Amino acid sequence: MVIVAGIFVVAYDISAKAQYILKTRTELNSRLDAINQLALLKVSSAEAKPFVDKLNRALPPEDLLLTISGDMENAARRYNLGYTFKFVGAKRDISENLKAIDFQITAQGDYQSVRSFMRDMETLPYFISLLDADITAQRTNVYNSAIRGVIYFNG
Repeated sequence: MVIVAGIFVVAYDISAKAQYILKTRTELNSRLDAINQLALLKVSSAEAKPFVDKLNRALPPEDLLLTISGDMENAARRYNLGYTFKFVGAKRDISENLKAIDFQITAQGDYQSVRSFMRDMETLPYFISLLDADITAQRTNVYNSAIRGVIYFNG
């Protein structure tokens, strides 16, 4: 009877240690996977660095934002549009070097000129994303447009 009890105690101890070993092995495998993923990310980061540097150089510096109003005004003038431009809100951080600020433009003129002006905004040397545009008829062949967008810059 004592031998049977001893066998059950030893068997229970072996089972507990086997579960501990399995749990430890699972945790070690999880850590090894994480280390492998970090190593791959580090390699990818090194490969991406030249492209990130190139993108940072392509983004205009913050002080160049002072010229955007004039560049857009010149584009509006090409289409004989009435025009106003203003920055709205505060600049915000997107990432370490990437910043953004919203802007608002109003333009008045014929429909085709307003559309052409909006298309030309995409060709300016800025990283602009148009968020929305509202074009309404004021009178025959005269339209008001309210354009809201965001410009990205290196800051």
